[in-house]
Amino acid sequence: MKRFIIKRLGPRYSELVRGASSALIAKVLGAGLGFAFNVVVARSLGPEGTGLYFLALACVAVLSLLGRLGLDNTLLREVAARADAEHWSEVVGTYRTGIKLALGGSLLCFVLLFLSAPYVARGIFDEPSLVGPLRAMSFAVVPLSLLMLNGECLKALKRVFESQLVQSTLIQAISVTVFLIVGRRFGVYGAVLSYLAAVSVTSLISWGLWRRQHFVSGLRATHVSSTALLIMSAPLLYAGLLNLMSGWTASFVLGAFSTATDVGIYNVAFRAAWLISLVLVAVNAVAAPKFAAFYRDGKEEELKQAVTGAARLAFVVALPIFLVMFAAPALVMGIFGSGFATSGSTVLKILAVSQIVNVGAGPVMYLLMMSGHQKVVLRCVLTSTVVLVVSTVLLVPFFGASGAAVGSLTGVAVQNFLAAFYAWDRVAVWSLPFGGRMVTRLTESEVAKGGILR
Repeated sequence: MKRFIIKRLGPRYSELVRGASSALIAKVLGAGLGFAFNVVVARSLGPEGTGLYFLALACVAVLSLLGRLGLDNTLLREVAARADAEHWSEVVGTYRTGIKLALGGSLLCFVLLFLSAPYVARGIFDEPSLVGPLRAMSFAVVPLSLLMLNGECLKALKRVFESQLVQSTLIQAISVTVFLIVGRRFGVYGAVLSYLAAVSVTSLISWGLWRRQHFVSGLRATHVSSTALLIMSAPLLYAGLLNLMSGWTASFVLGAFSTATDVGIYNVAFRAAWLISLVLVAVNAVAAPKFAAFYRDGKEEELKQAVTGAARLAFVVALPIFLVMFAAPALVMGIFGSGFATSGSTVLKILAVSQIVNVGAGPVMYLLMMSGHQKVVLRCVLTSTVVLVVSTVLLVPFFGASGAAVGSLTGVAVQNFLAAFYAWDRVAVWSLPFGGRMVTRLTESEVAKGGILR
């Protein structure tokens, strides 16, 4: 299969395909286990119980991202740049400073969520039964933050398989194992505690994997300014919060204006549709450090080839998955139980279109972030989030989960259109999988004037 893809895409993309293979293996394994966990939870809890679980998970995801202070992509870029130059003391200094900042922020967010759980459950979602699961889930904020940052730093060192292992595979493997062995008998609490156990254990493993790196032990770290890291991270924190808000807006709006059942149906459909974007996530994990290095060194052709290769690889693999979900949505949703098949078919079709649009735009957001255009990323995400929130709030009261899916599609389309435009305008790179040569010929004179580093 790997040789077939390399042959179809061309030999210049072979390094990207081979590098992405290990990431994709870990990501596919994690996605398969995550899919299994979602199936088991959905069948055990039903649409309403599943909705309560995902509402608690949404709150933790938002608070964890807030606690990480936008350091995910900042550490990825800064550690990758220093590691490429073999400045190991600076690598360690950057890592330690980032982890200390995130630890403080995440502890504060944990306390905030734990104390505010009754207000969030009753006042916002009108779900009194959510208080207990939300308080239990709040303990996941700190370990989730630490494992995500450790994963980004491993990715920066080109330990892509290990990064995907801690950010996806192990969490899902431990979650489904614990839930099957002891969790099912405790209902929603069982699902929450299974996830908490998974992120806690995985966080420790991620720290151990970082400590295993050859340069960590006994090396004196260079001091790295906390203020400098925070300044670099600020735009990415805002963008990350807005991005996460985009991903969880449907759950929050459905929880506030609809029912827990609709929350469960939407989230199950969303996680099924997300399989379409799976390969793009794996490819991005390999390509992002390359984008940063090529842009920093002024290697225009290499950067363009890396972006095109990533976009084509993701689209070629994603298209068949999209066609299956769009053509047979009831069959896919029926896997989660009869309560999801009828009501969730339309939702899955809309979300499948949303995901293929995301894949079709290529690795454009990572391209902008790795080339230092954080403010442009923030602008794209802010605009799309406003569109998504407004459309979701307007549609959900009338169309429920289907309205939330249309809102998601609208937001994704706006974000990717703007990001592709800015990638071409600011970096002179066509991020879509096809059509790059034609666009380059049409605008050749303009590109020649500005160059890639304009």
